[in-house]
Amino acid sequence: MTAATRADPDARIARWLDTDLDEWTRTVVRRHFAPVSGSPYWLGQAPRLDFDPRDITRYDQLGAFGPFPLDRLREEDPADLVPLSVPRPLAGRAWDSGGTTGTPCQAFYTPDMLLHRAIWRRWSFVREGFAPGRTWLQATPTGPHLIGNGVREVSELHAGQVYAVDMDPRWVKRLIRAGRLAEVDDYTTHLLEQITDVLRQGRVHYLNTTPALRPPTDHWPTDGVANIRPLRITDSSPEGLY
Repeated sequence: MTAATRADPDARIARWLDTDLDEWTRTVVRRHFAPVSGSPYWLGQAPRLDFDPRDITRYDQLGAFGPFPLDRLREEDPADLVPLSVPRPLAGRAWDSGGTTGTPCQAFYTPDMLLHRAIWRRWSFVREGFAPGRTWLQATPTGPHLIGNGVREVSELHAGQVYAVDMDPRWVKRLIRAGRLAEVDDYTTHLLEQITDVLRQGRVHYLNTTPALRPPTDHWPTDGVANIRPLRITDSSPEGLY
């Protein structure tokens, strides 16, 4: 990410927040359903709809499309959701969901899409009171999981230093489904030990993790947590515990 792409994210957010939702809707619909340059997926869906999607001109009309079927994100090429107006061959990455409800869903992000997401993430950090230029510990899934890109988002757009502890949520969920709870406890302890090892150094201001990995405060190293302020819990729903 270059200095040019990082330039003035606050100004970008201000423009985006000022966007008229109806105008945004028209832009998105036109882009995805343009006959020559639209997205292959939505152009393929258009004949199956009982309305002309190009008649959707207001944000409150988007419900006409109904819920997006998650199985499509498991079976279709995720690149087919990217409009053909984005030059081919596509450069970017397919990211996975956690796979809690079955085979992971996949979504394709170009570099511009990742930057767009990162700027919104930075805005959420600011709104939640996380100061720039601090040191973070990110104890979340990485690898194919988009949440792992938070290390890059924090370090490059929020001027932070980031330590990281990796985890494999799919393995834990498999153990849970198999009733191998003692192994779940062992793996959780293994991760918590890594977290406390970093906290013991006394350099971390913010911890970003999942509910299952929030270290019990009575087990935190007493010489390393004086600076810990907010904890950013990624997802507190039952599906998000790991």
